[in-house]
Amino acid sequence: MTTDTHTSPIDPWTDLRRAGQVTPVSDEALQAARAAVRRAAMTETLRAKVLRVRRRRLRRTAVGLAAAVVVVSGAVTVRLGDHHVGGSPAAAAVLKRAARATIAQHDPVIGPGQYLKVTLVQRTWGTASGRGGKTLRGKDGQLATFEERWTRTIWIPHDIDAAWTFRERTKVLRNGTTDPALQDHAEPNRIYRQASWAAPLSPYHLQTYDPRWYASLPHSPQALLKAIRKAVGGEGHGAAYDLQEIYSEVLRSGLAPATVRSAVFSALAKTHGLEVEQGVSTPAGRAGVAIGARGGRFQMIFDAKTGQYVGERGTDPGFPAVPGLDADKTTLLASVTTTVVDDAPQVR
Repeated sequence: MTTDTHTSPIDPWTDLRRAGQVTPVSDEALQAARAAVRRAAMTETLRAKVLRVRRRRLRRTAVGLAAAVVVVSGAVTVRLGDHHVGGSPAAAAVLKRAARATIAQHDPVIGPGQYLKVTLVQRTWGTASGRGGKTLRGKDGQLATFEERWTRTIWIPHDIDAAWTFRERTKVLRNGTTDPALQDHAEPNRIYRQASWAAPLSPYHLQTYDPRWYASLPHSPQALLKAIRKAVGGEGHGAAYDLQEIYSEVLRSGLAPATVRSAVFSALAKTHGLEVEQGVSTPAGRAGVAIGARGGRFQMIFDAKTGQYVGERGTDPGFPAVPGLDADKTTLLASVTTTVVDDAPQVR
């Protein structure tokens, strides 16, 4: 399975500071703290502590679709492989095709001594912001923006209740300013072991990483969506929220079986208020078709040729116009890949 999803275009540290949860610190300490919070905001092991911050950030970075979006209420034609679909049925057609492509996939089988290797890659744009959320400028006069790629790989053993192995890597792809005080910096690679996210009694247990939870879900597509919404929960509501905060959690985990993913797409095909944008790029750079909720800026991406779900995309029209950022101001691209391997890294 290949998917794409989540990262931190807007600095959640600012939200923490405004909420009165942190006290003023030196610029050096603030830069380090921002990096740590960004990492935590995208690491599900700390999700309980940063969930509200992350959701505020996502509402700011994925709110409504950019001007290039194709609204499917008119005479719009979307190319899907070897045929066209026009008008409002376009979103349903994309999702139904994804459901068929997904159910045709084979779930990985982990044998004794093997591991399921789940790799989440998030490419995001962010800023160093000051009072009022305004993007700062360096001593060279350039905006303090940055692009980075964060990768988290999990090795899940055959015994899913045993400890899991993790590796996290950050690479800074570009900085908008040469001012070292406002640049984003790569963090040291981390390899560590942690209690299973699938074990019910684990302090890190997450249902979306528990194969037993997936096995307990109803088979009816609409009942499935209801069960997922109830389990993953949250304070939001509406199609935009559900796509971004609930169903994406299932799709990005890398553990949801093909039957569940296919049923999610089948049920979403009956959801009103979804829009199609064509001409987007998948995280791998291929031609893609994006589905999002009207009024939202978070999209699911599907391969235009195969129909398969390949990741997630977030746009932010309020992000500064800087070199390297596309016209839609795509501040987030993410994907998940899963493979079966025979070894996991050793933790020193």
